[in-house]
Amino acid sequence: FMSMGENETDEYSPQAKFWDQFSARGYRNIDATVKVFMSMGENETDEYSPQAKFHDQFSARGYRNIDLTWHVFPDENHNTVVGPAVSRGLRALYAD
Repeated sequence: FMSMGENETDEYSPQAKFWDQFSARGYRNIDATVKVFMSMGENETDEYSPQAKFHDQFSARGYRNIDLTWHVFPDENHNTVVGPAVSRGLRALYAD
């Protein structure tokens, strides 16, 4: 699980830098698929949880061999989404 800090509003967050370094080392061309799960509660605001923006930036980069799962949990906020996100995230990352 990765999230942007509350002050990371620029389009080049530390997470984006990580994935750029990841791909710069040649990982765009590996055969293995990397699984990434991102989510947020429907009632979260971008002010504190800019995951939707990070997801859009991440998916727009066009990384190959990345299986990206995105889910918005209905009726959940930043405090209540943790349990459902962990449960769904583990299933998304470790399912066959």
